[in-house]
Amino acid sequence: MTHFRIILAAFVVFPSVTMGGDPPKVLGQLCGVLGPGPQGCAVVEGFDGRTFAIENTGDFTLGETVYVSGTLVENSTLCTPVTLPAIEDNSIEPCFAGCGTLQIGPQGCTLFVPNDGSAGFVLANLGDAEIGDRIYVEGPIRDGALACFPFEAPLIDDNLVFECFSSCGVIVVGIVCNAFIADSGEVFPLSNYGGFNPGERVFVTGGLEPDSPYCFPIPQVGVRVAEIGACGVGPDLNGDGIVDGADLAALLSAFGPCPAPLVSPCLADLNGDGIVNGSDLAALLSAWGPLVQ
Repeated sequence: MTHFRIILAAFVVFPSVTMGGDPPKVLGQLCGVLGPGPQGCAVVEGFDGRTFAIENTGDFTLGETVYVSGTLVENSTLCTPVTLPAIEDNSIEPCFAGCGTLQIGPQGCTLFVPNDGSAGFVLANLGDAEIGDRIYVEGPIRDGALACFPFEAPLIDDNLVFECFSSCGVIVVGIVCNAFIADSGEVFPLSNYGGFNPGERVFVTGGLEPDSPYCFPIPQVGVRVAEIGACGVGPDLNGDGIVDGADLAALLSAFGPCPAPLVSPCLADLNGDGIVNGSDLAALLSAWGPLVQ
């Protein structure tokens, strides 16, 4: 499998110049979900697996995806008496993290259209991705760009680009770290296990990150997790509330006899006869579309 390269080494830390004898300040940048921290302080849980306390939440509320930038403090007192790494004196703005498709927009410009069907974005960085590719994008949302002039579209700036990954699978205990075994048989460490434990089946969506640090000290392709949740039951194989092409692809990839139960669950065996075949395909197609609540 070919994985997209990181286009920009965003969300890194680096020293900034200061005057006099003060130690240099270190800039911290992070895209993540705003959440509650200890002692009533706020934290941002990054999609790269890191968590920082922050000083300024602006007009954002818990659960929103934000991009913060400020001074990195290793042992901050923002959550006194608990000390945590923090990004202090921070700016805060909206951030996007998720999968979508590159499409041709107005005036022939290139737009990134998220999977949820929301309005498209212009990307500051496309990397090696081409029209029609499904990619994972992460970066701050900023003022409109004129790439589609005279039409204006919001810009995702300073962004990362990875190949999009989405699959059901099982979490397992590894020698160095826990890992996720996808239904395809591929094995990846995850940036975030979402509170799930080894042995549980989960659905993961995110980006395939080359040389990820998620199984330190072994650099390897890992999944930068945008969403993680319990797998669906029945024809909605990925548990996203709709039976569509993603479920069809998962079923076709599992076609044939089911593996031994202790090796991998056989989610696509909808009728439980020990084999994924035309009967399961017919059951999935008959349920095509949004699930009836």
